Amino acid sequence: MAPMPMRATPSDAQFQLQDRAIDTIFLKPSWQLNPAIKVGVNGSYSFIDFKDSDRSDGQGLMVGPFIEWQISEYTNLYLEGGYQSLTFDHAAISITPISTSWVSARPTPRRCAVP
Repeated sequence: MAPMPMRATPSDAQFQLQDRAIDTIFLKPSWQLNPAIKVGVNGSYSFIDFKDSDRSDGQGLMVGPFIEWQISEYTNLYLEGGYQSLTFDHAAISITPISTSWVSARPTPRRCAVP
C-alpha cells in the first residue's frame, strides 16, 4: 500500500497580510421598563490597524436598539437590530462606506441553582 501524500499546510508567512489589531470602544446603556422587559442601545466604534502597509487601516461603527424579554425564570429572548458602517483608508480601489443593517435574536437560558 502506497503512503498517503502529505497535505500542504499553510505557514504563518502566508497569512501575515491578515495580521491586524482591532481596538473597540463599546457602550450598551439599558433601561428596565418593568421586571420582564429591558430596552437599550448598543454602540461601538472600532479602530482597525493592519500590520502590513499594503493593507488599508479602517474604522467600524455599529449602533442600534435592543430589547430583552424575560419569558420565564430560566429563559430570556434578546432581539437587536441596527446599522453598521466600515470605512478603509488608502484603498487600492475606491471603497465607499459599507453599510448594513442587522437583526438577530437568541434565547438566553438561565441556569437554576441546584439545592
